[in-house]
Amino acid sequence: MTHHPRIRQPYLIVPRYLAGPDPDATTTAAHVLQAAGWHTEHTPDHTDYSDPGGLRQARHLADGADPRRPEQPLMTWEFTASPAHGGPAAWTAWFCRDTP
Repeated sequence: MTHHPRIRQPYLIVPRYLAGPDPDATTTAAHVLQAAGWHTEHTPDHTDYSDPGGLRQARHLADGADPRRPEQPLMTWEFTASPAHGGPAAWTAWFCRDTP
């Protein structure tokens, strides 16, 4: 009987954050939004993303410490969704760089 070594295949881990720390996580999130057709607008302090329908928005803040609250992690991502174009947000979620 011939023994063949088992060939290891790479695992695909979804959602990505379950795979562990990723120094390029913000780049990956931006690429996902852009690949989904979201419009991008850059400023020195942040980057805004909006979906083609205008009902969902995301904002990524430049990474830096808040001098008023150095013990607090900086909020780096904000996602909002509205039921109608131009209407108030129905929900908002914030994520900092330490969010798993």
